[in-house]
Amino acid sequence: RDLNDVGYKVVINVLIAHLATLIMDTDMDVRRSASESLAELAPHIRKNDVSTFILPVPVRMSQESKPKKGAPDGFQEELRITAANLLAELSGAAEIGQIPKSCVRDHIMSTVLQLCEDASFRVRRSAAQALPRVLGGTSLTDARDRIMPAFENLSKDDMYRVRKSTGECLVDMSRSLIILAGQKEVKDTDKVILKEMRRKILIPIAIELLKDANKFVRHGMMQFLGPFIASFYPLQEGALNSILPGGTVESPATMENSGIGSQFFPHASSMVSRLNSSATTNASSPTPTPATLDIPEKKLSDLEQLEQALPNYVRSNRLSFLSLTAVVEHRRKNPPDQRDVIAIKNKLLGHFVSLAQIATGDENTDAEMRVYCAYSYPAVVLLLGPENWEGDLKICFMTLVNPNYNRLYTEAAIPPLPVKRCLASSLHTVAHVLGTDLTIQDILPVFRANFFWRHRRFSSIKCNQKLPLANIATTE
Repeated sequence: RDLNDVGYKVVINVLIAHLATLIMDTDMDVRRSASESLAELAPHIRKNDVSTFILPVPVRMSQESKPKKGAPDGFQEELRITAANLLAELSGAAEIGQIPKSCVRDHIMSTVLQLCEDASFRVRRSAAQALPRVLGGTSLTDARDRIMPAFENLSKDDMYRVRKSTGECLVDMSRSLIILAGQKEVKDTDKVILKEMRRKILIPIAIELLKDANKFVRHGMMQFLGPFIASFYPLQEGALNSILPGGTVESPATMENSGIGSQFFPHASSMVSRLNSSATTNASSPTPTPATLDIPEKKLSDLEQLEQALPNYVRSNRLSFLSLTAVVEHRRKNPPDQRDVIAIKNKLLGHFVSLAQIATGDENTDAEMRVYCAYSYPAVVLLLGPENWEGDLKICFMTLVNPNYNRLYTEAAIPPLPVKRCLASSLHTVAHVLGTDLTIQDILPVFRANFFWRHRRFSSIKCNQKLPLANIATTE
């Protein structure tokens, strides 16, 4: 990249110096803005200059121990938290090649690991949240010998808020391991080891957090259990984005634009935006209006006017169908690792299914957990596939629809409305994954009995909007 020498010197010698001063401000909003500016500036300067001009700022903050005159109590702690957040952002930039990965190995990783052992639990919590970003820019050796042991220790921290934070980070840790395994320089044998680390380290951590003595830790892990299970789907394999509607290998469609992200990958929105950072830039660019371009108004035919008058959900059905077909085809060509599937079935699926019939004694909490279960359900079905429908997957679905399912001599019960909304909106996606026979056998009877005209007008409308897609799913 060609840079103006005079302007570049102003940036690295003057602008960065001002930001380095502002990031030490006692006002939290000023510090946050300065931190964001430094993170956004890093990819735009010469890669060799990142470690010289930008990295020393958060490293110095992480070691700040002298009280600043006039600063409030705990100010040094706040600086270390800001440092951890900035280091995480810089690691994310290294993960996608915007700054050298040597910066992570030589400077960022050791600083974040030091913050993982900080006396303040708030600093340790911030360091835990930074570890997934750091992991994606390191090597197998660093991940196995340094980062994963530090993450395990934080998952057993004495402070419950730190443990809860590690549960919330499990999804990103899982995806970061796969991103690391997908790098070109990683050997095939190392890829196997990285995938094994998810099964042998992350799954046991999730199980321990689900059994934690503190209810906030348990409930936090329950909230992220579905997305964590979904993270085992081989999202990077087979170039899924390139086969979505409107996408090519050279110009892939994002899962957000195709509407597929929320249906199958509730865990991946932040990860996808990091892997396709240009999408954010393009989305934020202003779209020229016809008046700006001085284009004469196009005269619409009667058919085009009719199409524009149709509800959005009718016009979007075709795109949704193509997206669903692309995802199901992607799974057929790139099936999940059977070792992952077996590990999920044997160790985590039972915990996920229990969310559908959880009884904590608090009705609001129970309803909330069932919503989390219903929201992630299509992603779990996609991972495990129709071959694993009978048993826990089917029981989970039926229990979400009818909380009294499998209880003898008990009438059918109506699920909470938010749960029913989630199920109504995703019924067609489950049907596409399961295929014709299972849909006719198990899904359509549920549709007729529970969604077509019963109880709540909203869920009936949502389900009827998806009815054309459900019909397509049952057609050979």
